[in-house]
Amino acid sequence: MKLQIPYNELVAYIQQKYNQQIALKYVDEKTVSVSKTVKVIVSKTVTANVSVAQLVGNDIFLTYHAGFALDLVAKGATAWFKDSLNGIVEEAETDNTLKVRLDAVPQLQNLLDKIQLNGITFDTDGTNILFSLK
Repeated sequence: MKLQIPYNELVAYIQQKYNQQIALKYVDEKTVSVSKTVKVIVSKTVTANVSVAQLVGNDIFLTYHAGFALDLVAKGATAWFKDSLNGIVEEAETDNTLKVRLDAVPQLQNLLDKIQLNGITFDTDGTNILFSLK
């Protein structure tokens, strides 16, 4: 089975829930480009490619690449994710990799008891979550 979440719905959810304005753009089946405008002295748009590296049980391993200098900035953003999403997002052992623990999201626990996550892909319209019933 496949569930598709359009990019505009993800962007709206992130804006509403975390008060962060981002843009998402399809790169390839495993990669999406995430952009955010940051203001240091002047406004600058920072972009990182985020890829689904692998799924292990209910854990999703995401890798990110933004270029050397921006990868350092992304390390700081990782700290924000870890603090804001307590116990859900953590740094993996590999550089530039985040581990998303779906079973740490209370709202997903009942669902995860009923489905097996089989994959996550991207297309021009949105994110596709592939799963089967247990």
